[in-house]
Amino acid sequence: MKLRHLEVFLVVAEELHFGRAAARLRVAQPAVSQTIALLEQELGVQLFDRSKRRVVLSAAGEAYVEEVRGVFRQLEQASTVAREAQEGVRGRLTVGFTAVCTLGFLPGALVDFMRRHPWIAVSLKQLGTAEQSEALRLGAIDIGFSILPGGHEPVHSELIAPDELHVFFHAEHRLARWERIPVIEALDESFLLMSQEREPCVHRVFERLCDRHDKHARIALEVDHLESMFAFVAAGLGVALAPSVAGRLKMDGVTSRPLEPPIASGISAIWVPETMTPTTARFIEHLRVWMRDA
Repeated sequence: MKLRHLEVFLVVAEELHFGRAAARLRVAQPAVSQTIALLEQELGVQLFDRSKRRVVLSAAGEAYVEEVRGVFRQLEQASTVAREAQEGVRGRLTVGFTAVCTLGFLPGALVDFMRRHPWIAVSLKQLGTAEQSEALRLGAIDIGFSILPGGHEPVHSELIAPDELHVFFHAEHRLARWERIPVIEALDESFLLMSQEREPCVHRVFERLCDRHDKHARIALEVDHLESMFAFVAAGLGVALAPSVAGRLKMDGVTSRPLEPPIASGISAIWVPETMTPTTARFIEHLRVWMRDA
């Protein structure tokens, strides 16, 4: 069955006159009659009752016309959905993030995006930076958020929320006497870091600091979760490195100070440009506007 046959049928059903239908369709009247005859033959029913004076829909035609109108409504809806998907206002968006990202701009930006784009289904996955890079390459997530994302080809990163690294320690620790802690003083402490498997770039920054200041700081513990790291800091096991925004995760007995000289950090968005979907592109633009207006 051809869509053109259904279009001709609808016009005849509206005009109830083969001549007027032919004029609307800009074809010869015999072509309209032939199309209707072919359609009736294919369906095995008579769609119109014809006489020399009038043309009316048969009982079968009355039922069929409603169904055909529904088909065209669905086709129009399908066209709308396709256009919206191409424009990035309809579809799916899977977001990867590390725990510290939820303490900054990300929840507010995501909620605002979801309110503005109700036809985009958003799902979230909490992953380490290395896990996000792999998930991006595999297509398991569309965009990720992390601190110190580093270089992971073919992943592209863009700093969204600038920050700097702080040292987190027990409130009664000796480092509390400084407003800004000299890096060389901090490196005399035992450190707690996020695990190298999940956050390799944090370890690279730590190693560069040690090399630059000719120190051999000890890593007392590696953990997979920010809350666990701060819990051991509160227990007095050592000090931790994290962006200042991590301080919003309040934990009794834990405080922080910036380093001197400052060490840039912040939350970056990461994605693979070659596989970026229209929905992802729309979300990235939303983030830029959100941060500009924040």
